[in-house]
Amino acid sequence: MPKLIDLLRNHEPDIREGIAEAWGFSLSDPDNEQELAELSKKILHKDQFQEVFESLPDPSKKILINLVQIRHMPWIQFSRKFGQVRIMGSGQRERVRPDLHPKSPVEVLWYYGLLGRAFFDLPPEPQEFAFVPDDVQALVAPSNVMQEKALGRKATKKEASFIYPINDRILDHTCTLLAGLRSGCKFEEIKLQKPAIPPRALASLLISVNILAKNHQLNSEKTKAHLKTNRGTALASLASTWLHSKDFNELRLLRGLVFEGKWQNNPLQTRKTILGWLQHIPANTWWNIKSFISDVQVRQPDFQRPAGDYDSWFIRDESSGKYLRGFSNWEKVEGRLLRFIITGLMHWLGFIDLASHIKDRAPTAFRWSSWSQKLFQGLPPEGFAKENSKITATSDGKLRVSRLVPRVVRYQIARFCEWEGEKRKNYIYRITALSLKKAAAQGLNVKHLQSLLSRYAKQPLMPSLLQALQRWQKYSLQVSFKQGVLLCVHDKVILEKLMKSHSKRYIIEILNSRTALIKAGCMEIIQATLTELGYLSEIELQL
Repeated sequence: MPKLIDLLRNHEPDIREGIAEAWGFSLSDPDNEQELAELSKKILHKDQFQEVFESLPDPSKKILINLVQIRHMPWIQFSRKFGQVRIMGSGQRERVRPDLHPKSPVEVLWYYGLLGRAFFDLPPEPQEFAFVPDDVQALVAPSNVMQEKALGRKATKKEASFIYPINDRILDHTCTLLAGLRSGCKFEEIKLQKPAIPPRALASLLISVNILAKNHQLNSEKTKAHLKTNRGTALASLASTWLHSKDFNELRLLRGLVFEGKWQNNPLQTRKTILGWLQHIPANTWWNIKSFISDVQVRQPDFQRPAGDYDSWFIRDESSGKYLRGFSNWEKVEGRLLRFIITGLMHWLGFIDLASHIKDRAPTAFRWSSWSQKLFQGLPPEGFAKENSKITATSDGKLRVSRLVPRVVRYQIARFCEWEGEKRKNYIYRITALSLKKAAAQGLNVKHLQSLLSRYAKQPLMPSLLQALQRWQKYSLQVSFKQGVLLCVHDKVILEKLMKSHSKRYIIEILNSRTALIKAGCMEIIQATLTELGYLSEIELQL
């Protein structure tokens, strides 16, 4: 930070004179460098400074202590929180004398030379800051400057009544997502429950770790390596990627918001700022979520907005269509972002336990988990279950796959099957002709499925299921179900003429010389064609 002499030099001559008078001195020539240096020296004399400091109005004193504590604050945020310094020319200052008649606690500090305003080249970008000169900061008694405390407050016992401890289900969801995308599923078809992680958010994390490309194509080698890695190491890898990623953008993942325009935010800097605040929360202590967010809004609201700009980011509420511009929409953007990071990402990745005051309601409290320390160090936590469970296969082609079946095995099984969802901590898959067709289209051989089931099933496959797979391997499809309408004629000539007509394309299959299967919904077209051929017909279906 600049020193007091720098602040004096940047003021206009009449303000320098006013500052000197406030401290009980005078300047014969306010432009004289030697006089300014002497004035600075007198102000910074310990006894002189303490006498004036103690005489400051309490509101001004509190602002000074607050600013010394945090060293600097963006000017927009500072003036919004504490008040403005009126902008005047020298003529108006001479008439109004704001140094003698300040309108706010901030103006008191300004005309005592204790508050500065300047541009600093600090992350995320250069902007105008409020500051206290370095040599003035050194004189503010340490007893007056509080230790930086955590934002928010402790949670009450009631607010932490129902605990939702950390888990490693994000690893299972990763396997489910990768298998679904590899099989051609759309995001909306993939449900990731307990915890409910949005597939797009998880996909963005997997893009950051290079398992997925930006077009959501899988990197086969990295996918296999991740799924084969033990659970503790795999979780630590995802957590470390999130901590350090420049590309993972939490803001853009907030559901219900539409982001327009070419503006850019800085997700890594924002993440570091939030984590810095959270580090002040003591271990083994439940913390109230709402109070933390409210305190951020009061004390550090512009944590992701360069220069406190709430108008240049075009963010629209999807449901109402309204643009969320201005500080009045802070809770709808910044507030939601903080909740998403604390109750979403940091819980899914194992950093934070959650709790609520009513069972199965939105979290009201959080605390550091037993894994958090190691995850911040990039190390795998301990105590993870081993993936050594077996698959249960039934004669009707249903496979019950526990979450502790090796993930790489479940991923491969899923590519041969249709997914029927989750039930009692098991993933339910079914072998069908369609699923085997899709697998074959991806170059997969049913012999590989047989090999997987032979190795990882609890018991030998039922003979009927084994025979079905062997027959598929040899003959492919042996039985099929088709939906259509049965067309019956009294003379085979009628069917022969119909096959030569323009309506031939509506006939699915000739079953015999007097019966055909036609497409549902095409009966009237076939009926019209028959009339053209000289045959009247009747539709007997009961629809």
